[in-house]
Amino acid sequence: MPTATALIQAKEQELDLVLVAPKALPPVAKILDYGKYKYEQARKDRKRQVKKGGEIKEIRLSVRMEDNDVNQRLNQAKRFLAQGHHILVSLRFHGRENIFRNKGIDVLNDFAQKLNLEFASQPRFAGTIVNVQLKTKNEAKDQSEQS
Repeated sequence: MPTATALIQAKEQELDLVLVAPKALPPVAKILDYGKYKYEQARKDRKRQVKKGGEIKEIRLSVRMEDNDVNQRLNQAKRFLAQGHHILVSLRFHGRENIFRNKGIDVLNDFAQKLNLEFASQPRFAGTIVNVQLKTKNEAKDQSEQS
C-alpha cells in the first residue's frame, strides 16, 4: 500500500502510522495508537531487564582444597560474573572438619577477597554446609545508600 493512502487511512481512524520494522525489505508500517505501542514496548523492555539479572550459580569449596583447585573455582566464578550471574559459594565440612568452622569462614573470606567481592549476607550454617552469596562491592554500596 502506498504511504499516502496509509496516512489517509490512519487519519480517518484517528490512529498513527508507525514504522515497525524499518530495516525490512519492504519496510513494515502499521496503523495503530502510537502511545499504546510505546507503552507495550516499554513493558517488554522492563521484562527483559528483569530477566537479565542472571541466575544464581553455585560454587562448591572444601576446607582442604589445594591451591590449583581453588584457582579453577576462581576462574569459574569470574566466568559466571562476566555472564551476569550471581554466585553462591558452598563449603562442605567432612568428618571432624566440622569442629573447625572458623577455618571454613577463612576459606570463604579468602575466596571473596581474591574475586574482589563481598558477602551479600552472613554465612548460613546448615548442618555440615556453609552457604554465602557474594556480591560486588558496588552493589554493597548501593544497598547501604538505599537503607
